[in-house]
Order: sequence, then structure tokens, then C-alpha cells
Amino acid sequence: MKSIGNEFWGMNEEEINRVTAKYPGYSIGRILSQERDCYRLITGKGEALARVSGKFRYSVESISDYPAVGDYVLVDLILMIFMTMNSR
Repeated sequence: MKSIGNEFWGMNEEEINRVTAKYPGYSIGRILSQERDCYRLITGKGEALARVSGKFRYSVESISDYPAVGDYVLVDLILMIFMTMNSR
């Protein structure tokens, strides 16, 4: 996979360090596209495909709780699942 610089997805080093310190074991990604229940995202290690976790899926109250294209997410790169972050 081709490595992508942080400036590509609009976060500076300080923001990345703050979030990754708060959530060890996860990486930051950004949603590039969505098809059904599969998302294409970009991480510091390149592009990947992922799905939301079952826990997340059953805890949402409406469709608007799901991530949208452009949202930042926390990604478990081993399991390729993610949790949404507040992207505002």
C-alpha cells in the first residue's frame, strides 16, 4: 500500500497525536466512499475496506448515526472495523 501524508486528509500532527493517545490500538482514517455496508477509507498506511462493528451497528438509533463520506473514523486495522469520531 502507498503511504499517504496527513495533509491529504486534512489533519495536522497535533490532532492526530491527541486522538491516538486517547484511543490506543486504533488508527485514524477518513471515509472515501460507501457501498451498502462496506466503506472504503484512507489511513496513514493507505486505502482499506472496512465495516462498522456489530456493537456499533446495534447501538445506532438512526441512519444519520452512521459515518458519511468525509468523516474521520477510528480504525482497528487488525479487524478492519471502525468507530465514528466527531468530525466537526
